[in-house]
Amino acid sequence: MCGRRFRVAGICSFAEGMKLYVFTSQPLDIARSALSAAATGSEKFMIPVAFFLIKHPKGNILFDTGDNDKVITDPTYWGPSASLLDKGVKADLAIDAQLAKVGVQPSDIKYIILGHMHLDHAGNIGKFPKATIVAQRDEIENAFYPKPLVAMFPAISLICAVGAATWPIPSPQSS
Repeated sequence: MCGRRFRVAGICSFAEGMKLYVFTSQPLDIARSALSAAATGSEKFMIPVAFFLIKHPKGNILFDTGDNDKVITDPTYWGPSASLLDKGVKADLAIDAQLAKVGVQPSDIKYIILGHMHLDHAGNIGKFPKATIVAQRDEIENAFYPKPLVAMFPAISLICAVGAATWPIPSPQSS
C-alpha cells in the first residue's frame, strides 16, 4: 500500500488531483442457491453491483460498467434468464446519470478495465465507443469462443454489452 507509513521511494506516487468514485449500478435480487451449490431453497438477497471511476490527470478510467441500462426500460432485455433475477431497476442508476453527478460524460472515459465479462460487470461497455477496453485474454476468448459447457455468462454478457460495436476479435489459435 502506498501511504505515509509504507511509501518506498520510486515505487509509489500519487498523481496530483487523482480521485476515486464508487457507484452502484442496478442491483441483483437473486436466490442464494443460484450462486452456491451449498445453498438450497429460493431465499433471495440483494447484491450490489458496483463500478468505479478513477479521475486521473492522464485520463479517466472505469473499472467495470455495471448492468446494461437497457433493463431500465425493457425488463426482458436479458432474455429468459432475466426472470431468475427479479431486478429492481431505477433510471437514476443508469451509468450516464451516475457519471454526470461528478461532471463526467461517456466520451470523457479513456480506459475501461473489466474484472470479468459477466453481464453485470460489462453490461454498459457499448456506451463508451472511444474508450480502450482492458480485459484478460481468457475472458475475451471465452466470450467469442466459449468451450463447450464453460463460460456461458461471459459470452452472453459480451453480446448484450457490445451489440453492434466492433472489437479486434482474437482467433482461438492466437496466443
